[in-house]
Amino acid sequence: MTKTLENTYDTYSPMLYGIAVNFSSSLNEADEILICTFQKLYGLQTTEQRQPSLCITLIKLTIQTAYELTPSTNTGYEYKKKKFEQIPMLYNLLCKKTSLHDLCKENNLTRMDAVTQMKQEINSLQSYKQEEQV
Repeated sequence: MTKTLENTYDTYSPMLYGIAVNFSSSLNEADEILICTFQKLYGLQTTEQRQPSLCITLIKLTIQTAYELTPSTNTGYEYKKKKFEQIPMLYNLLCKKTSLHDLCKENNLTRMDAVTQMKQEINSLQSYKQEEQV
């Protein structure tokens, strides 16, 4: 692992692991999602991007990896899939394949604003899931 990739892992893995846990049915599955995400990142060699772009790339890779690795019968998978429509930034970026540039332009946002909004959307998904479990 390169030093840059190690730094990226140290910086982003806690946030990405939280996303992976919400998509998976077990901690082992979440671990696998996180490992595969960073393997994909290594293959892309994008760890030297500016921070907002890298954060968005990592969130996108984590969610895509979770969709690939979790079976469609997984309730976490189905839960997130249905809830995506309530989180417009992530839904447009990941499901409708809208580019980040177009998304920022349509919503009059900077890249940093887009990252902040996506983090809020992820937090709202996590809060909703916790409320359902109570």
